[in-house]
Parts: sequence; structure tokens; C-alpha cells
Amino acid sequence: MLLSRFYNIHGLSLLVEAMAMEAIREVDTLLSAFSSDLEKGPNCFISICPDYSEEHEFLPSIRVLWDGDLPEDIHLTYCGDETRRWI
Repeated sequence: MLLSRFYNIHGLSLLVEAMAMEAIREVDTLLSAFSSDLEKGPNCFISICPDYSEEHEFLPSIRVLWDGDLPEDIHLTYCGDETRRWI
């Protein structure tokens, strides 16, 4: 199930999507002051996808913007296209 939260950060409309409630909670901890109702289409998206195909088949037009290891042995790939970013 895809979970989402909407934030309005000084006029920047941001929709955050994730498959795990833990990820949404982490983002909400940082951005809760900007939590808002979705008024019209957001102009920025962040999709947090903890499990995905290494071939990125579900994102045909993406390019890898950063790929590396974070503390505590967490591997992260940051991808994007013209309108969206995926972590």
C-alpha cells in the first residue's frame, strides 16, 4: 500500500510517497511544521522505495543521481527524471 503526505514549504508543494509507515514517520518528523492538505497538484514529488528492481524497470526514464552507502550499512540510490525523484 502506497502511503503519502503533502507539505507546503514556503510555496513549494511537496508530495512524499512511501511503501513503509516508518519512512513516512521519518519524513514527517522533519517536515511536520509544513504539513498541509493537498490543494492542487504538487510541483515536487519524493518517492521512497526501499525495495526495487536493480534494473529500475519500474522507472524507465530515470537516471541515477547518487548511489552509495550511508552509516549503519544502509545502501541508498537516489534517482530522478525531469519531474520526480526516487530514494
